[in-house]
Amino acid sequence: MICSSIKNIVFDIGGVLVDLDKDRCVESFKSIGFERAESIIDYYSPAEFFKQLELGNIDTKEVCQCIRREANNDNIADIDIVNAYRSFLVSLPVYKLRLIKSLKDAGYMIYALSNINEIVMPLLTDDFFRQDGLTIDDYFHKSYLSYQMGALKPTPEIYQMMIDDSGMVPSETLFIDDSVANINAAQELGFNVYLAAAQEDFSHIFDDILKK
Repeated sequence: MICSSIKNIVFDIGGVLVDLDKDRCVESFKSIGFERAESIIDYYSPAEFFKQLELGNIDTKEVCQCIRREANNDNIADIDIVNAYRSFLVSLPVYKLRLIKSLKDAGYMIYALSNINEIVMPLLTDDFFRQDGLTIDDYFHKSYLSYQMGALKPTPEIYQMMIDDSGMVPSETLFIDDSVANINAAQELGFNVYLAAAQEDFSHIFDDILKK
């Protein structure tokens, strides 16, 4: 289902590779004393301080202070906030890891482009991406992460930074994301795109090339 001109494949992480559960995250925050947690937790429009975290402008400690202020509860420990926030991320199905590795072994350049932050990255690198005994660097030629780049999807800036750094040609690149806004922004820059549904097994789009 992907055209023969494709040389690069770019995956979003949260919502495409990693299954997310907003309700579980909200309940985790409520369980530690933040009753209005649903007011700040959202897939695509999180609270401003979470955006700043994903931009790398503030750190974990500052976010924890913001959470305590929002909760009007000074007794919530940093570790409890971290664990509650990480509960947003449910799992990374192993078959998706194996799909990525198969595509890389088949000769495609594989990248990640993700709005993400320093709170969840250790869970990903130390747990989710190690399920098959490999590391995140074994799956991607390079990971472009918002909190390291100081830019967020869907702004054109972050896509252009990836293009400039990798040398990829958008018309030779497939970008997979779960956000319509992110997909539209990539398409405007000339990328081939695929909008992934929540918890979708999208491996079928690679059937033809992996069966060769």
